[in-house]
Amino acid sequence: MNPLYIANYLIFSVFLTLLIMEIGAALLALLSYSNYREKLRRYLLPIWEVDGTFAAFYLVNFEATYPTLLGLAGTVYVLPLLLAGASFILRSVFLVYAEVIGAGKTEENYMKMYAVCTLVMSFFAISVFGSGLSGIGINVATNSADLLTLILSPLNLMLFLGIILIAAFLAINYFEVGGRLKRGTLAVSAAIILILVGILQYAPSLFAGIVTNIYLLAISLAILAAALVLQLKKNRYANHLSIIWLIVSINLLGIVGYPSIFGSQSILQYLASSAATLPLLIITTIGGAAVALSLAVLVYVSYIRKDPTY
Repeated sequence: MNPLYIANYLIFSVFLTLLIMEIGAALLALLSYSNYREKLRRYLLPIWEVDGTFAAFYLVNFEATYPTLLGLAGTVYVLPLLLAGASFILRSVFLVYAEVIGAGKTEENYMKMYAVCTLVMSFFAISVFGSGLSGIGINVATNSADLLTLILSPLNLMLFLGIILIAAFLAINYFEVGGRLKRGTLAVSAAIILILVGILQYAPSLFAGIVTNIYLLAISLAILAAALVLQLKKNRYANHLSIIWLIVSINLLGIVGYPSIFGSQSILQYLASSAATLPLLIITTIGGAAVALSLAVLVYVSYIRKDPTY
C-alpha cells in the first residue's frame, strides 16, 4: 500500500472526525441549544477554527499527493464544493456573531443558523466523498457530471444520514444527553447498518473489500463495543475511545477500498511521482505533527486545565 495514500487518508480521517463531532454539536444546538448552551460554547468556541485548519491542511496535502486528480475534482465537483465552501463561510460568520452578541434569544438564533449552515456544508462535502467512492454522477472519461444524480444519489443520502446518526452518537455521549447509553447505541447501530447497506447496493467493489477483510470490520466493532462498555460503566474515557473508534474506522475504510476511486478507477494513476514520495512524506509528517501538537495544546488549555475532572 502506497505510503502517500496512507498519510493522506490519515489526515482525512482526523478532519472527517472533527467535522462529524461538529455536526453533532450543530444538531444539539439546533434542537436544544438553551439546555446545553454552556457545554456547546465550551466545546465550539475553542475548536471551531481547528476544523478549518485541518481542512486547509488536508487540501494542501491532497494537492501535493494527487496533483492530477485535483483538476478533475475541481471540474466535476465544482458546484457542490462551492456550495460547501459558501456554507462553511456562513457557518463561521454566524458562530462569531453568536459569540460576540451575548446571551439571549439573538444568540440562540445565530447558533441555530450556524447549525443549519454546518449541516448544509456537511451534506455537500459528503456528497463529494460518496461520489468519489462510487463514481455515481460523474463521467471520468469526459470530465463531466450529472449534478442532480451526484448530489442526490441514494448512496449519498444514506451516507449523510448514517454520518448524522454517528454525529448524534458522539454528541449524546460528549454532551451527556439523557439516556445516552440507549440512545447512543441505537444511533450508532442504525448508522453502521445504513452505511453498510448503502455500500452493498451502490458501491459493490468496496463492499467486496470489506467482506474480504472482514477482520478489519471486526476490529472496528470491537473498539466500538469497548467504548459502549465504558459508557455503561460511566467511565470518563468512553468518549475518548468513541473518537478513536471513528478515526480508526475511517482509516480501515480507506484500507479496504484501496486503491479504488470513482468505483472502478485506480487512485494510483493520480499519485505524485515516486521521486516526490519521500519529500512529501517528510513535509506531511512535520506539518501533521505541528497541527497535532497545536490541537493537543488547545485541548489541554481549553478543556483539561479548566476542568481537572475532564
